Amino acid sequence: MRRALQIGVTVLLLVVIGFLGSRLYSQGVVVYDRYFTNPCDTPLSYRLGTIDTRFNKTSDEVVDALGEAADIWNKALGKELLVYSPNDPKAIPVNMVYDERQQTIAVGEKLDSEKANLDTERQTLDQAQAAYKAAQSSYTRAQQAFELKYQAYQSEVKAANANGGATPEEYRRLNKISAELKTEQAALNQQADALNQLSATLKTKVDAFNQGVQAVNNVVNVFNAEADKDFDAGRYVKTATSTRITIYSFSSYKELVFEVAHEFGHALSLEHNNNSASVMYPYAKAQELRLSPEDLASLKEACRIE
Repeated sequence: MRRALQIGVTVLLLVVIGFLGSRLYSQGVVVYDRYFTNPCDTPLSYRLGTIDTRFNKTSDEVVDALGEAADIWNKALGKELLVYSPNDPKAIPVNMVYDERQQTIAVGEKLDSEKANLDTERQTLDQAQAAYKAAQSSYTRAQQAFELKYQAYQSEVKAANANGGATPEEYRRLNKISAELKTEQAALNQQADALNQLSATLKTKVDAFNQGVQAVNNVVNVFNAEADKDFDAGRYVKTATSTRITIYSFSSYKELVFEVAHEFGHALSLEHNNNSASVMYPYAKAQELRLSPEDLASLKEACRIE
């Protein structure tokens, strides 16, 4: 009876150990690496993975960014912790996946460009409006001068008629003034037509500008709603069967280097820290491309360096 009980307990222990072993193998590879291996004993190999062309980065540019990101860690301890191995199938692939995260950044960059264009258009409209007001003031002054001249002419004609008619000399002078008034009137009419055309053109431009502003504001509202969401710009994943780094978004080459350096830190078994100037700060964007004291302390701890 006792022997049967011992066998039963042994079988149960084997089942439990087997279950725990399976869980540790499938989900605890990273834990094992962290506590039972030294990531600094042998350099980690990385290679270029799949790059979505919508990022508008050439393979050479991405490889350069990977190299700069690796150097941040390699130079910290004066040894190769990460090495580029393009032909090693076991090397960690660095992929760049284009999805709504990068689309949000692209929209933001487009908005910045469109806002700059609107600012330029606004300046052009301001200049056009100033030119219109100047032309309108010039027309008003010319029209007022014409009215005064016309009234004076009318008074002279009326006075001449009251005196029994103009003398030959007065007649010639009044005819000359009449001809000048007709010429000035025609010029004023042309100036008025030009002002009306300028006003219509200006109104069309203002309407188009206002529509552009409204369109940008509509996109801004959507963008702000999306931009307020938290998302991973990159991710390091290590399972029992594969290891990979995926970059989802960046707004500049410097930020790409930073994102890769951050994920390389995870590959070296480093966790996040609370220094916003750190490479391993979880929410940092394009900080200085160097390790903070917290980064360096975590690296030395991972490498078991006193």
